[in-house]
Amino acid sequence: MEKMKKLNAKLMLFVLALAILLIVIAMVTFGSKSKALANSLMEEQLKSACFLVEELFGRLNDDDYYLQDNQLYKGNVNLTTQTEEIDKIQNMTGLEVTILWGDTRKTTTIKDESGKRVIDTRLDPSTSQLVLAGQSIFLKRITIQGTQYTAYYLPLKQPSSGEIVGIVFTGIPPQDCDFTPGHILNLINFFRL
Repeated sequence: MEKMKKLNAKLMLFVLALAILLIVIAMVTFGSKSKALANSLMEEQLKSACFLVEELFGRLNDDDYYLQDNQLYKGNVNLTTQTEEIDKIQNMTGLEVTILWGDTRKTTTIKDESGKRVIDTRLDPSTSQLVLAGQSIFLKRITIQGTQYTAYYLPLKQPSSGEIVGIVFTGIPPQDCDFTPGHILNLINFFRL
């Protein structure tokens, strides 16, 4: 009888150890897949927002972008001072939005400690060179004015020629990356507009 109790105890310990091992394996597997899924969802959200920025600016007028007196224009619309469109995108999505002329920020929702928009600052050369050469880029970690962001960069093209003249940025601080049901529904409703 004593042998049977020891055998049962060993068997129970083995089953318990096996169950713990399976739980750990499941957590590691699920954790890595959920992180990959979250990254993929974030990349698609940021990418879609970049295309939305392009679409909204395209609806302003059919004119090209140009720089005059250090201000970015699209036709007769001063994008540096008239920030309603990018502010609307930020308010609805929670994303930061920036338009760069070349590698220099000319209109943005990103603000410094005093509440002033962070314009006339430059993008990291390694990123700007790739985007200005025609590549779109998703970066999990970048730093702007001391704040980390998850970001997507898209080339900004002239409507008339397709020439790349700048960059569209959308980003979000990693700590704000949440995919709660309410957040997802808000994004779905936003992109239906």
